[in-house]
Amino acid sequence: MRLLHLSDLHLGKQVHGYSMQEEQEAMLDRVLDLIDSQKVDGLLIAGDIYDRSMPSEWAMQLFDRFLAKLSERGIETCIIAGNHDSANRLKYGDWLFQKHKIHIAARFDGHVDRLQLEKNGQKIHIYMLPFLKKAYVRKLDPACSSDEEAVCYALGTIDLDPEAFNILMAHQFVEGSQRCDSEQKSVGGSDGIQASVFEPFDYVALGHLHSPQSVTEKIRYAGTLLKYSVDEIHQKKRALLLDICDKKIEVHEIEVPALHDFVEIEGDYMTLSSKTFYQDLNKEDYYSIVLLDEHDIPYVRKKLETIYPKILKITYKNRRQGKLETRSVQEMEAIDPLALIASFYQEQNGNAISEEQKKIIKDLWEETI
Repeated sequence: MRLLHLSDLHLGKQVHGYSMQEEQEAMLDRVLDLIDSQKVDGLLIAGDIYDRSMPSEWAMQLFDRFLAKLSERGIETCIIAGNHDSANRLKYGDWLFQKHKIHIAARFDGHVDRLQLEKNGQKIHIYMLPFLKKAYVRKLDPACSSDEEAVCYALGTIDLDPEAFNILMAHQFVEGSQRCDSEQKSVGGSDGIQASVFEPFDYVALGHLHSPQSVTEKIRYAGTLLKYSVDEIHQKKRALLLDICDKKIEVHEIEVPALHDFVEIEGDYMTLSSKTFYQDLNKEDYYSIVLLDEHDIPYVRKKLETIYPKILKITYKNRRQGKLETRSVQEMEAIDPLALIASFYQEQNGNAISEEQKKIIKDLWEETI
């Protein structure tokens, strides 16, 4: 059996004010082409279908058309909710979706949804665990004190069939993985799960992190199919093609080119604005620009936008800037939110926040994100 593992579509996303609608439409078309060319039997989408819990109208229409085209192909599609998704919106119409081989696990309500497949005598069981944290499980188990305990509680409801190839879909941060700037940060690292928790499964199809990576050979993040931040510029985005036979799995990484790329260019203003430099570049790409001029160029963004219409970021790299300690928006977003709140509190009140206050803020944050 051949399955395709994707995650973190983030439909409706904007990057530095630019809509990703055109890129995301092309992305889903290329997924369909890949399904056709590779004769895929099933699709796994491990969370964060939308970028926001209240997605835009065009994002919902785009996903609706995508599901319709998947239904036409007759493949099994498994979808779980991520931390950006609204369970109610994602689950809407589920009874109809199931008739068209589209299976959606939007929230954990005490049991983990399972899809049973079989091909050429090989049984494959797919368990769909939506994004989970301790606050969701405390209603079922008041003693639950961490996200890892919440996941363990959910997995404890599963009775694995040793004769089947058992796949888990999850949307969690596994310890040892690498984050990037386009991901939502959590307070105090409380969302980390040990990889050993997933040991009973033959393959774990993860979502949540945008960088494609392997925690172990059988625990993998597909990552996003599009670049959503400057620090992803040098990443090769890819889909994971899973070939399963006789309880063995082969994972193939397939690059999925974007309609328009994220590109970094570096040089002084005169160089970057010369036709000989930019004439072979794609003006529709998104640019992160590093200027080497020793002095700031007046209205530099406005001037460069006549050549590079989609500028993500402009920074200077010179001796003067080397002496300054600056923080970009991306660097600020990477800071633990609790640390930011504590810093602001101290600036406003002249004394450090107490441990009791930290705990209250942390609990409130985890209840709301």
